[in-house]
This record gives sequence, C-alpha cells and structure tokens, in this order.
Amino acid sequence: MEKKSAKNKQLRRKSKRAAAAFAVAAIMAGAALPGIPMAQASAAEAPPVTVKHVKSDKAEKSKPPGRGWHEHKHGWPSSDENQGWYEDGRIYYRSDNYNHHTNWRLAHQYFNPISFVKDAGYKYGFDRYRDSFTLVSQSRDSATVMVEKNLTGEKYIVDLDRDYYNDWSVEDVKRIK
Repeated sequence: MEKKSAKNKQLRRKSKRAAAAFAVAAIMAGAALPGIPMAQASAAEAPPVTVKHVKSDKAEKSKPPGRGWHEHKHGWPSSDENQGWYEDGRIYYRSDNYNHHTNWRLAHQYFNPISFVKDAGYKYGFDRYRDSFTLVSQSRDSATVMVEKNLTGEKYIVDLDRDYYNDWSVEDVKRIK
C-alpha cells in the first residue's frame, strides 16, 4: 500500500471545499428570484394559508366547496397551495390560482377554427356529428368555414375573427345557394 503525501491530502481537501462551495452557489442561484436581491428573497415570508373551520355532523359527509380540494396524507402541501379547509380533523388544500390554469386551457382549446364552429354551431342550428365542416380560408386573425347541412343540403359560410387572446368568435353566418 502506498503512503499518501500531505500535499495530496491538501489538494483533495481543497477540491472538496471547492465542490461544496460550487454546490451551494448553484442552489442559491436557483433559489434567487429575478429582479429581487438574494437577501430580500430569502427573508420573504411564505404566502399565508387561510384555514376555514367547519362544524359538520358525523352522519352527513360533506366535501369542501368548489374544485381542486385534496388531502395530503403522506406529505406536505406545495408552496403553491395556499388555501386550507379544516373539517372533522382533516385538512384539505388547494391553490388559489386553480381557475387561472383552467381558463388558460380553455382559451387555447380552440386552436382549430373547425372545432370551434362545431362546438358553437348549435346556436346556429348546426349538428357537429351529421353536418360537414370545411375550412375555406384561414389567416392569422380570421378564418372562413363552410358548413353543409346533412338533412337539407343547405350551405352556410361562417366568418370567424380571432381576438387579442387568440380566441375565435363568430362574426357572420351567411347562407349561400
């Protein structure tokens, strides 16, 4: 077995210290928020958790109102979940920006103008399953869809416009002969 020199031990210690300092710097850089000094970001408080106390009968099992409530049985809630509901010794959590995510999903659901006309067509007497829908033209902010009714053979031109939020809206429905 070789005898290790004192110089090798010093180099090994220095490299371990440098690696530890690099790891701490990486963690601190990841935790920092853009535009906020590190001292201020680390001293900031977590958002308060609002807890609602409800007394209910044991015979009647009620759920927390609204959507998104869930119970953590084997862990802590995330930092995003800042609403709490206490009932019968259990705590349910949800995020207050739950509706924000569903609104974003619904706003971007109708990327295709044909699917939008199929869903909104019931207002104009179109059947999404029986009528035929054809995309005539589409640009960045407008589209034209031709709808042929299955039962009567009538054809309609539906003009769509897209707003600032990329949502389609029906501008005009014209019957063509």
